[in-house]
Amino acid sequence: QLTVLFGACAGLPARRALPVCQAYKNDQVDTEGVNRKFNDAVSNTGAYLQTKWEETEDKPAAVIITAGAILLLVTLSSVVDAVDKIPIFSDLIELVGVAVTAW
Repeated sequence: QLTVLFGACAGLPARRALPVCQAYKNDQVDTEGVNRKFNDAVSNTGAYLQTKWEETEDKPAAVIITAGAILLLVTLSSVVDAVDKIPIFSDLIELVGVAVTAW
């Protein structure tokens, strides 16, 4: 209901979240339904990516941009790990996180 409220306040169309799985009266979960939905999502994602790749006119540029994005993520992860290993910075970052969470 909050999603609908915020969507209406922001002028966005209201969306209803679909349940990922159904819980039964005795707290069992419909694992077959979850597996089916997951397999559908994976197969649809592959078809979507294949369609977008076929529509791409400049394939070398798309490959270079994708490789650059992956390289950037690896580099930023290394920087964050290096900063996290410095004792005073990791404590300071943790303190900032707690302060933001409390705020």
